[in-house]
Amino acid sequence: MPFGLLVGVAAAGFVRALYWFEDRFDGAFGNAYLRHMAGMLVVGIMIQGLFVHAGEYYIAGVGYATITDILRDVLTNPLFLLLLFAAKLLATCLTLGLGRLRRRLLADAVPRGERWARPGRIRWTRSCRGWASTRCCSRWPAWPA
Repeated sequence: MPFGLLVGVAAAGFVRALYWFEDRFDGAFGNAYLRHMAGMLVVGIMIQGLFVHAGEYYIAGVGYATITDILRDVLTNPLFLLLLFAAKLLATCLTLGLGRLRRRLLADAVPRGERWARPGRIRWTRSCRGWASTRCCSRWPAWPA
């Protein structure tokens, strides 16, 4: 199997897992702060467990320590690399899935004139840093006209 096909399947699985975590835990906790704390507690336990057993925080941050250890032939066990991939996937999904704001809170943060843009269209918004191009999220509910 070509490596590109394998990476494409892994990327598609990553996106599906991310959306699954977001949808699954959207109403799991009554309080947004409890949801954030629960997610970060699990991620913190995962990071501490890897540090105790491997001696490095491999899933924390962007992964420079992992890439460096792979290039220096410190990490050569393919099963451990697969475990790191699954742990990083889980940590990222927990961080983004449990740590996001609810859609209603996000909708209240959007200026009133920006709410009625059709999903999938590119719109220009005025921000404090100047003009920026953003794409409307197609997963948001349709806003009334």
